[in-house]
Amino acid sequence: MAAPHVAGVAALIKDYSPGIGYDSIVNSLLGSSSNSIANNGKKVLNPGELRHDEEANTHDMITGKTIEKVSNRYLRRPLIARLSGNISSRKATFNALLDEAKNVIEGSLIDEVDVISRSKFNLITLDMSNSKNLDRSAFIENYLESGKIEYLELDAKVSII
Repeated sequence: MAAPHVAGVAALIKDYSPGIGYDSIVNSLLGSSSNSIANNGKKVLNPGELRHDEEANTHDMITGKTIEKVSNRYLRRPLIARLSGNISSRKATFNALLDEAKNVIEGSLIDEVDVISRSKFNLITLDMSNSKNLDRSAFIENYLESGKIEYLELDAKVSII
């Protein structure tokens, strides 16, 4: 349902700056958006305040300040991570996560990691759903505190019935 709105914003960007290319428009949209949803009648929280797992919703952002409030069970859900730094440092972070995913012998925390297309390594998907009895929070906290990842949020999946 967001497609007409996104197309409208893209048209406004193109109208404002006629010389801008397709990739720049896509990166502008991806870099300035999040998986937020409208208030669904639940308590309104201050930005950065996380709900308990049972109430967790797609607009909860996981940062260095909120990671200690996040359970390992919550981190079993598919995540989107925003990487920090220039493109070469973002690629290095992605490759380190990819190497971790390939490290099955030692018990990897990551099941799958992928780049969101056209994000120029700004946004990646991260899946740790199948890792067994490993400390996901400490793993993520290390990347947040090092500044390699700016924040994470739940990857919103939409199903049409």
